[in-house]
Amino acid sequence: MKKKIIRTLLAVLAVFLMYIALNIYQSENIEIIPFEDINKLHVSDTKSVSSDTTITGTANIGQFESVSVNNLIVVEDTLYVIIYKWPTFFSNDKIDIKLKNVGGLDEVSKMSIVWGDIYSNEGSARGFSHSDLVKHPDQQIFWLKKGRESE
Repeated sequence: MKKKIIRTLLAVLAVFLMYIALNIYQSENIEIIPFEDINKLHVSDTKSVSSDTTITGTANIGQFESVSVNNLIVVEDTLYVIIYKWPTFFSNDKIDIKLKNVGGLDEVSKMSIVWGDIYSNEGSARGFSHSDLVKHPDQQIFWLKKGRESE
């Protein structure tokens, strides 16, 4: 009886430790998807951007990768979109971004996807400045508000 309890506890502990190890591995191996690996993005509204707007598409990713966290940052009149992929057991190439909790959407007249090396530090200090996104060389505008198409 004691052996069964010990085996069960060891099995539960092993599963818990594997779960923690997988989460650490995923967080260390998250990457920004480059623009050339993203298939055509579709914006649900062509006239303006609101909290009901969605951005959909697909990405060319590996068999054990999944489209994941998205950063959505409004700077001046541009919504900068950063799409990530990370390792998983189940592949998911679908991009489905909802703009529900993004502030400053009234000012947005264009959307730009950003990729490449945007980070300034390593480890827990890793981050980027929102103002750096404006002049970042690796970006592509994929949506313009109606009336701005000639820009």
